[in-house]
Amino acid sequence: MLTSSIIVPNALNLQLPGKKSSSPPSKAQNKVIAITTEGTYTLNGVPISLSGVENQIKSLRRTEGQGAAIVVSPAAKASNEDVVAILDLAYRYEIRAVLTEPR
Repeated sequence: MLTSSIIVPNALNLQLPGKKSSSPPSKAQNKVIAITTEGTYTLNGVPISLSGVENQIKSLRRTEGQGAAIVVSPAAKASNEDVVAILDLAYRYEIRAVLTEPR
């Protein structure tokens, strides 16, 4: 019989708020992506489409490199799909994503 541990190579680099997690870089506080209950997105309070978010994340990655980070702030009733769409973009472009508690 052969046994092995499960390896998850495509895990998200996600940081949840709490005492043990480090605070996001100060620049990340300038890139807050909010998700409403209706499934719409805002970037620093300005409405934006999902493709617009992707373009902003690509631009952020080019300008800030390895230190690039965003803060994801979902509404309490935001759908999981909408939140995961943003986290997936962060993973794809190797951007650090900090998920806040639902508001």
